[in-house]
Amino acid sequence: MNKIIFLIVCLMFCLSDICYSGVYLEEIVKTQWANLGNRIIISTNQNNNYKIVIFDESGKQINEIQIKNKMKEFAVSPDGKKIIYSTNGKGTWLINTEKTNEMQIDNNNGTNFQWSPDSKRVVFTIIENLDNKIYINCYLVSEDEKNKKKIYSIQLTP
Repeated sequence: MNKIIFLIVCLMFCLSDICYSGVYLEEIVKTQWANLGNRIIISTNQNNNYKIVIFDESGKQINEIQIKNKMKEFAVSPDGKKIIYSTNGKGTWLINTEKTNEMQIDNNNGTNFQWSPDSKRVVFTIIENLDNKIYINCYLVSEDEKNKKKIYSIQLTP
């Protein structure tokens, strides 16, 4: 039994590194639950065709949204109505899943996205190079999706 479990674990690690046409499989499809478990969000990158597909909990497709850029990392708001995501070199974006409009909120790539429980605010981190100094900055974006506020900053020293 232990050998079978070990083989399954090894297979999972191997599959996570499978490369297809120069792209790792985890870069092609990413998944996340949303709306308190009532929605499944899948981001896909197939042949440089980037989209978000939204399903209900039974697997029925609800919506499909074409997006401009490849998602590197994303987080869905608890109510399932907004997605914040970073791209490969094209900044941090916010999308409304009902209106399907995208808005760039920063030119840099964000990471560590965390939504407030009421889905009105999101915090995230950006690593920035300012005047040859590296900073890790934490930002808060409010409900109106336009006001980005720096709430914390650390300068890295060599």
